[in-house]
Amino acid sequence: MTGSEAIAAARLKDGVDSRTLAHLLRADLLPEAWIAPVPVRELRALLRHRVVLVRLGTAAKNRIHAVLADRGLDREEGLWSGPGRAWLAGLELPATARLIVDDHLARSSTRWPRRSPRWRRRSPPGPNPTRE
Repeated sequence: MTGSEAIAAARLKDGVDSRTLAHLLRADLLPEAWIAPVPVRELRALLRHRVVLVRLGTAAKNRIHAVLADRGLDREEGLWSGPGRAWLAGLELPATARLIVDDHLARSSTRWPRRSPRWRRRSPPGPNPTRE
């Protein structure tokens, strides 16, 4: 039985906890924890942030599609190109639908995160940014 299995198997109380952990430590049965270096943690945080931004952009585009679908509108050429955005801006929509479309267009028009120079590929901090 490994140290982590012993910990998981034992339904421990405070007094027993300390004795059991001390025994596992003496027997060298506790697994060693690995903490990623700061550059790796920074890259991971950047990646998580980018994932959030991509999801927000996708949600905004999906909401615009939903507003158009509610009104039976569609555009085969695409909505996110220059002409597509102009078509969206020129649509006559009820006030609420126009507000929703304009808000989401403003949110997705910044072209983040794919095309922004801030999101250009950054070099990992070494040969392999994962656990070695």
